[in-house]
This record gives sequence, C-alpha cells and structure tokens, in this order.
Amino acid sequence: MIPTNDEWTEKLKDPAFWARNKVGGKASSASSKPVTSARSNLGGALPASDSRKSWSKSDDAKSSEASSDDNGDETFRTVCVRLCDGSFFPISFSTERDNFEADAAKCEATCPGARLFFHRNPGAEVDDLEDMNGQPYKKLKTAYLFRTNYEPSCKCRPHPWEEAARAQHRVYALEAATAKGDRVAATELTTLTASIKKAEADAAAEKKRVEAERAATAKRLADEQKRMADAKRREADALKATKAADEKAARAAKAEAERAARAAKADQEKAAKVAKAEADKAARAAKAEQDRAAKAAKADDKARASKQAAAVASGATAIKGNTGPDSAPAVSEPKALSAVPLAASAPPQGVMSLGGPSGQRSPQSR
Repeated sequence: MIPTNDEWTEKLKDPAFWARNKVGGKASSASSKPVTSARSNLGGALPASDSRKSWSKSDDAKSSEASSDDNGDETFRTVCVRLCDGSFFPISFSTERDNFEADAAKCEATCPGARLFFHRNPGAEVDDLEDMNGQPYKKLKTAYLFRTNYEPSCKCRPHPWEEAARAQHRVYALEAATAKGDRVAATELTTLTASIKKAEADAAAEKKRVEAERAATAKRLADEQKRMADAKRREADALKATKAADEKAARAAKAEAERAARAAKADQEKAAKVAKAEADKAARAAKAEQDRAAKAAKADDKARASKQAAAVASGATAIKGNTGPDSAPAVSEPKALSAVPLAASAPPQGVMSLGGPSGQRSPQSR
C-alpha cells in the first residue's frame, strides 16, 4: 500500500525513518543526529545556525591533530558556499589540494549552484576563504548576507516539510510500487513526475525572470549612478572652469590695475618733473631779471654820481676864476645852477655853498 501525503509527512518527522533509510544502506547509530542525516540525504544545505554549530571547537582540534599528522604537508579546510546568501557549511576539515576537485563535486551535489571555498588549516580564518580561482569570499556581494537577511527562495533543496520534498518522496514510493507491478502507481507516477517537471520548469522560468528583473534593476541603478556621477563630474568641471575663469579675470584685473597705477605714477612723476623744470626756469628768469635791474640801477647811480661830480667840479672852477681882491662875488645864473642836482651829495670841502640868497661865499672859502 502506497502511503498518503499525510503518512509521508509523519514518516519524515520520525528520526527512525531517516536512520533506516540512510544513503549507503547502513542505519545510523543511536548517537547520530537524524535531522542532520535527513538533510544530508536530501542534499540540502544546513541552515546557517546548524552550520555554525557543526563547525565547533572540537572540529578545529580534530583538524589541527589531523594536519599535524601529515608530516608537515600543507592542509586546508574546505567549505561549500551558497552564493545567493553567502551561507556555508564544511566539506573537509583537513584535506590537500589534490582533493579539491572531489570536494567541489561533493559541494555541487549537496547544493547545486554552490561553490567550493578553502583556507589553510591551521593558520587561517573564515575571512581568508577563497575559491579555486583565487576570488576571496569576503569580496562576494552576498558575503555573510545570511547573518542579517533571510531569503526563503535561497536554498539548496526543498525542506522536508515543503510540498516539493513531499512530492519527491511520493515519487520514491511510487517508483517502488511500480517496480512491483502496480499499474495504478505507475499511472500516478507518470502524472506526478510530469507535474514535478512542470513545476520545476515553472520555478526555473520564474527564477530566470526574477534574475532578469534583478539584472535589469541593477543595470538601471548602475546607469542611474553613472548618470549622477557624470552629472556631478560635469558640475565639478563647470565649477572648476568657472573658478579658473574667475581667477584668470582676477589676475587680469589685478595686472590692469597695477599697469594703470604704474602709468598714473609715471604721469605724476613726469608732471612733477615738468613743473619743477618750469619753476626752475621761472626762478632763473626772475633772478636774471633781478640781476639786470640791479646792474641797471647801479649803472644809473654811477652815471648820476659822475654827472653830479662833474657839475660840482665845473661850478667850483667857474667861481674860482671870477673871484678877485676887490671884486664882488660872482653869482652864477640860476638856470645853470639849477641844472646841477644839489640834493645828490654835499659839496666838497673848500667849495663855496651856493644855497644862500645873498650870494655870499662861505667863510671856509676865505
């Protein structure tokens, strides 16, 4: 009898079921972890919390002991990284490079689309993980994303409690019944297989559509960022050009102001020189005029003095010639005497004064 979906659900919840149906044909011991084995049988990745718990200090101690027994050969720890959220779970705790291909195949089989990463053990940490192409784990866009975000669609296999997992186990049961000749089971298997394939195709198409939308969104965001960066660059270039133009105009204005100041200073110095030359010329002309006037006045004074002396000498001679013992004093004609300037100088000693009204000689002449 083929179990129903509800019966399958109850079986999946029973740890003994997973112990009896473990891959490899051997039942699990009582100390094994049935839930972990169940997820391993399904090929699904462990949740982030389980993967961190399974990678315990005891595992580090075991890997260190194993690596120390390798006669000094370099050993590595390999992990399988789910790229959609960056979660990872261990594959090998201590292995060599020659086993990387096998570990990568195990990673791909356990979680399709996942990638193998590794680091030296001992001597390195999770931050030192890198894939076989040399890309560091911490450079992934989704590195450690599982620690802060939960994406329900990001998983390696359907969870046992999901409809897809239940349908797959229904297929297993129908295949077993079909192998025993159950035609009803064969018909249901065909129908169920077709529906599963259709659901997988639809899921793949939806995933592809979502990825295309994400890619388009990422491209649109990248284009927008590029446009904004170009606008900022153009704005910065415009500001830079404006600043350069302003600095150039300021330098030109400063140079023009300095040139105008130099020209004004030169004009002032030239005007001062011209004014000084004119003043010097006027001063020289005034001095020359003063010298000429002084010379003319001196010459006039000298001429007047000479004329006066000559007149006085001529009058004295005439008086001396006309004077006798019994003769009366001779009086010169007033017209002739009036021609001699009497106020110019005093008559010399021994000469009779002609200023008296009586025309008498002075006692000095006697």
